[in-house]
Amino acid sequence: MKKMKSILSLLAATVLTAAGFQAAAQAWPNDPEAFDYGGEAGVTKVADLSTATFQALGISKESSLTVPAVTVDGITWMSGEKNKGKYRPGRVIYNRVKSYELIPGTNTKVPSDVGIRFKINRPGTFKMYRSLAFQSLVWEGNEQKIIAVLATTKGGVTTAKTIYSVTPEASQISTSSSKANQSNDELCVVFEITEDMLKGIDGPATIYLWHRKDNDKGGLMLAYFAPRWTPAL
Repeated sequence: MKKMKSILSLLAATVLTAAGFQAAAQAWPNDPEAFDYGGEAGVTKVADLSTATFQALGISKESSLTVPAVTVDGITWMSGEKNKGKYRPGRVIYNRVKSYELIPGTNTKVPSDVGIRFKINRPGTFKMYRSLAFQSLVWEGNEQKIIAVLATTKGGVTTAKTIYSVTPEASQISTSSSKANQSNDELCVVFEITEDMLKGIDGPATIYLWHRKDNDKGGLMLAYFAPRWTPAL
């Protein structure tokens, strides 16, 4: 009888522990405006950059983006009065950063006219192919740094930190829009947002991504292709 009670106690503890893990797993935000909303673990979502979708918003395949930004499929594409992003089928072309703004609740500056920003509810991996906008452009001597910042709010306090800061080598920059290139990690921006980075968030986190030359001296037009997100949970 004592042995049976011990087994039952162990089973009960196991059930409670499993329930605790399940509750913890369900504690993540579920913001419908987040890029990863409704996603499944291990299943990659590719952002919508189709001509039909942008034309429905009044943006033709050879026109500038809406100022100050346009949000499509959970991705916000920035655009400024003096430096408008240019839409092309399957990509957006950006020049140098000309204006910045503060992330709310922090002293961290991010561009208000170049790059993308999006919210996430859970951990996962980001991937985005980027290339020179035109074949005539030269990377050497005009190298650009790709930067990503993660902003989170925990316990009512918002913080922002750089999670990606890479200046690609010339061999890692292409002018091709081929699908093979878009799947090549060596030619893409790739980074992971871990569970530890998001643990305790009050709501969805926000990722900001852009390119710039050191000290903003000089620019180079880069094409940003469809961002991809693969949820970890």
